[in-house]
Amino acid sequence: MSRPRRGRGDSTERPGWNGAVAGEGDGADPGSLPGFICTHCGSFVPEMALGTGQRNHCPHCLWSIHVDIKPGDRRSLCASEMEPVAIWVADSGEWRLIHRCTGCGVLKPNRTAGDDSDSAIDALAGRLERSRPERRTDGSNRDG
Repeated sequence: MSRPRRGRGDSTERPGWNGAVAGEGDGADPGSLPGFICTHCGSFVPEMALGTGQRNHCPHCLWSIHVDIKPGDRRSLCASEMEPVAIWVADSGEWRLIHRCTGCGVLKPNRTAGDDSDSAIDALAGRLERSRPERRTDGSNRDG
């Protein structure tokens, strides 16, 4: 089975900068690429990636930061981490991550990027599959 298309990247959200310098301790050439250090996993995240216009989450752990009210406005005062909690396949076939803010609880969709970790996406999908309630064929409810 082939994976649906990944995001085109015109989302304008991206995780916040944590003050670290790109390339410090991550094996990247310092100053070679603009980017930031993920506040969740500590990995270097290049600002641009194949198939993305702007970065909106870490391609290693898939976490984001709540920085926008509307995409690109940088007006959210929350600034909490956003956990990837679901995957949604849009009608267009694009995969989108659903992030839940750990501070205020808001849910936001974000397109996947071309350099997102396949293992992180597969782990999220697997976690969701394992947590899905058992389906009953007799029409009865699992709890009753």
